[in-house]
Amino acid sequence: ESAEQLLVEAAQRDPRRFADVYDLYFDRVWAYVIRRVPDRADAQDITADVFHRALRHLEDFEWRGGGFLAWLYRMASHGIADRGRRLRRESAAV
Repeated sequence: ESAEQLLVEAAQRDPRRFADVYDLYFDRVWAYVIRRVPDRADAQDITADVFHRALRHLEDFEWRGGGFLAWLYRMASHGIADRGRRLRRESAAV
C-alpha cells in the first residue's frame, strides 16, 4: 500500500484525519480548477465544494483505477461543468 492509500484509509476510519488528506491534495485540486475557471471566487467555491463532497462521501471511495486524486479531479470537473451550465443559463435569460 502507498502512503497516499494509507492516509486516505486512515481518514475513512476516522474523518478527523481528513485534514491530512486535504493538506496533501489541496494544491493540486486548486491548480486544476484555477486553470479552468478564470473567476477566482468561483474557483474557490468549486475547490471548497470538492473537499466538502469528498469528506461527505469518503466512505464511498474505493481504490480502483486512477486513485484518490483522480476521484477529486472528477468532482472538480463536474463542478466546473455545472458552473458553465449555470453561466450559460444566466446569459440566455438576459
